[in-house]
Amino acid sequence: MPIPIPEDCSALDLPLRTERLELMPLSREKFEEIYELCAHPDTCRYIRPAMTREQVGEHIDTRQRPWFFEDGKWYSLAVCEIGHSRVIGEVVFRMESRADRRAEIGYRFHPNAWGRGYALEAMRGLCDTIVPKLDLHKLVAYCVPENAASIRLLEKLGMQREGLLREHDFVFGKWKDRGVYGLLCRDYDK
Repeated sequence: MPIPIPEDCSALDLPLRTERLELMPLSREKFEEIYELCAHPDTCRYIRPAMTREQVGEHIDTRQRPWFFEDGKWYSLAVCEIGHSRVIGEVVFRMESRADRRAEIGYRFHPNAWGRGYALEAMRGLCDTIVPKLDLHKLVAYCVPENAASIRLLEKLGMQREGLLREHDFVFGKWKDRGVYGLLCRDYDK
């Protein structure tokens, strides 16, 4: 019998720390840095148009605590280097299905933080926490086939391509395919 998923975020012991990074809930105090991240054209190139200031405010407000792990609701953690308070990225997850113990994961990092292994380290920190604490059975992620760097990161996490959703999203005036990646949590290797 599976362990029930906790009703709130107290199980996550936030902030999370990795060797070089701290992952903490989004905060209005970090608005300008989060805006820089969410409005930068390179961080949005494959997912959606850059956010406006108003959209970033809504993004922060809807993803702050309290978290109750509802199906479909996104949860975000800002990523900073330990010893520095500047936001360099964001890792996200949402319960696709509490009943099926399946969560979707994702991330975005400012281009100044690319190429240093921060995204992989942050995603491992997130997965190391949510997989056991939420008793997840499966992690999934979606990625456009053109985003080779993200595909490599997902594969380094141990995810496998499980399929392709053809012309699944209408982004920037075009239909885009979306690759489906999955990882059974029993196969997750920290």
